[in-house]
Amino acid sequence: MNAHILKELVEIIHGFLLRHSWVTLGRETSRMRFQKLLHPQEANDIIRLIVATVYIIRTSGKKQDFHQLIRCFHQWIDNLYTCPLDELEQYLDHAAEDSKRRFFHQAEKKD
Repeated sequence: MNAHILKELVEIIHGFLLRHSWVTLGRETSRMRFQKLLHPQEANDIIRLIVATVYIIRTSGKKQDFHQLIRCFHQWIDNLYTCPLDELEQYLDHAAEDSKRRFFHQAEKKD
């Protein structure tokens, strides 16, 4: 569930950029590796993608493009709200486990 929700958000942003012919993802979209962009693992990856998309809109687009992006986000959040509660709980559990696993993995690297 965790990967599914993030993947859906990345597809929304990527599709938005494709529709506007703004896809030079490797260079302009937050300077992330393409694979990391399409498979985000941390909240920071998503934040960088969103900020980079807003930057591209401000430099290459119009205010109307920004409003289109906001409508896409609204639809995604609305879909989250209407999904079953057990799926939301599962997402939260998986996210907590992933975070805990990364924390302990980083701690082991330091030792």
